[in-house]
Parts: sequence; structure tokens; C-alpha cells
Amino acid sequence: MPEGQLTVDDVRGMLAASPPGARWLMGDDPGHKPGYDNTACLWRRADGSWFVAWFERGSYFDEQVFASESDACRAFLGLLGH
Repeated sequence: MPEGQLTVDDVRGMLAASPPGARWLMGDDPGHKPGYDNTACLWRRADGSWFVAWFERGSYFDEQVFASESDACRAFLGLLGH
């Protein structure tokens, strides 16, 4: 994993080279749960915090909230095994 600050754009670039089949969603909090299981989520919330979780069987697992985009990106990459 690169050192220094990470952004969502950095993560998108890293995941573009990921093998097919890895499900992930990033962006602004959509206000609803993902429509499919086995998905890593990175949402920017309306209050400016960042939400990271694994979604499976209709529930979020390993939920974490961060003040820092960079910390959230690192946690998100960790969920995906990077």
C-alpha cells in the first residue's frame, strides 16, 4: 500500500487493476444499502465523515467511521485484501 495520504481517486486507480469479481462501491452515501451481497463500501457521509464496511446478507459488517479520507481509504483497501 502506498505511503502518505490516500484519496478515493487513488483507490479507484488501484482497484482498476484488481481481478474481476471484486465488488466495491465508493462515493457519497446513497442513503440505502447496496443491492447485492459481498460488497466493500466506502461512503462519504453528509456530515463529512467516512463510512467503511463489508455488506453481506442484508447487513453491514466491520463497520468503521473515520474523520480522515486517507484513513478510510486504507481501511477500505484492507477489506479488499490490499
